[in-house]
Amino acid sequence: MQLLKVARNLCVSILLAMITLVVQAQTVSNLNASKNATWPKQAIRIIVTFTPGGAPDILACVLAENWQQALGMPVLVENKPGYGGNIGAELVAKSDPDGGLCS
Repeated sequence: MQLLKVARNLCVSILLAMITLVVQAQTVSNLNASKNATWPKQAIRIIVTFTPGGAPDILACVLAENWQQALGMPVLVENKPGYGGNIGAELVAKSDPDGGLCS
């Protein structure tokens, strides 16, 4: 019974992460490159707080490919798993607020 609760919570967490990335993808896809010519000035980094090869990583890679085509800028996917996602969250929190990093 306890295992089912843990599995359900994990599935819900992954689903919420995927929904968040899809919403972000739609937002970026709708950007007009001519209006936002000043952003981005450098490569965009997507921080995934899960291990490589999982559903969030695969979704982030698909998202990065779409963003790269829409923006004409390189988009990198970095996996920073560990400590319940706090390692990746700390990296994002301590990064420069230049708009080039998202989680």
